[in-house]
Amino acid sequence: MRALSGLFITLALLTLAGCIPVTSAPEHTITVSGSSDISAVPDMMKLDLRVVERGATVPELKTQVDLTTSRLLDYLTEQGVDAKDISSYEVQVHPEYRYDDGERQLTEYNVQRQINLTLRNPQLYDAILNFALQQGVTNVGSPVYEISNARELYQQALNAALADARSKATALAVEGKLTLTGIQHIREQTGAPAAGMEMSAMRMQSDKVSLPGQQDVRAQVEVVFTVN
Repeated sequence: MRALSGLFITLALLTLAGCIPVTSAPEHTITVSGSSDISAVPDMMKLDLRVVERGATVPELKTQVDLTTSRLLDYLTEQGVDAKDISSYEVQVHPEYRYDDGERQLTEYNVQRQINLTLRNPQLYDAILNFALQQGVTNVGSPVYEISNARELYQQALNAALADARSKATALAVEGKLTLTGIQHIREQTGAPAAGMEMSAMRMQSDKVSLPGQQDVRAQVEVVFTVN
């Protein structure tokens, strides 16, 4: 009977031993960051113009705003700006008041129409701005330059950033007499490129004086490489 009990105990211990997970040795890793910049000249521009009239009668003010807008739209068409790149639907009417002895009194109305432009030829900016100012446009938003293929350039920069990280990891592995065996984890540390670059100031001296300069599309990654 004792021999049989001992057999059961031995079998139970063997069964438990088979259930215990086998832990492998932890992987050795090298963590590095990589980055890359690709420079490009912006080839698009976002621009907002606002036609504003002030006075006592809203219908008359609206008519004047529409006339100015119509002349501006005709000029944009002559310059080759596509209709799909022009939005001029937004019209706002604001009453303005003053207070006399605590009593509010209507002084005038402010009627305005906003025109949003996408210029696929930024060289038109100065000519369009000058014409708009000549027509009485007084509210001009800060232009924003954009790179039309910014996402493609960012993907190129992202690939180059990974290559940069691999180069750094390889150099470290050589110094430590190690060999890279694979990639355990990649973390993108930058997002897609921003919408554009806002011009710092508006220049109106003469045609073709507003230049976009050059923008950098930057990508950065953190990579964990396995080594042995």
